[in-house]
Amino acid sequence: TPSAEKKDEFDPKVYDLKQFDRPKAPYYALAEMTDKLLKPKNVIDVGCANGFTIEWWLKRGVKAFGIEGAKAAFELMSAKVKPKVKLWDLRKPLSLGKTYDLVIFTEVAEHIKRKYEVVMLKNVVGLVGKYLLISWSDKWDDFKGTKR
Repeated sequence: TPSAEKKDEFDPKVYDLKQFDRPKAPYYALAEMTDKLLKPKNVIDVGCANGFTIEWWLKRGVKAFGIEGAKAAFELMSAKVKPKVKLWDLRKPLSLGKTYDLVIFTEVAEHIKRKYEVVMLKNVVGLVGKYLLISWSDKWDDFKGTKR
């Protein structure tokens, strides 16, 4: 269903600051709980948005990186996080040549059209060294006006 507000709702270029102006607390809570359970030495957050989980990990001395497809998200990232994040559209093949103890992939997959799911999943799975933390909604971006 086409979005009421956006021309191509699945293109990362349609996102603006409104989608990334969020509180840090939920992201920090996710990182803290994951750290308690898994104790990763290095982390990559795929679809990291404003980079709050990366910020949390870096403050604790964990090697943390991110991938984000929307340029708008970079405007809200801290100066310490920005250089750790690669701008990348997950609809295109990605090869970083490295795996990570923990790959965080939450609230991202629902932003990708079904025809790109295989590429997206190959990108993510190719990064996994030990753990993959994933959440995938069956709804598409209610905040952008999509009708069910």
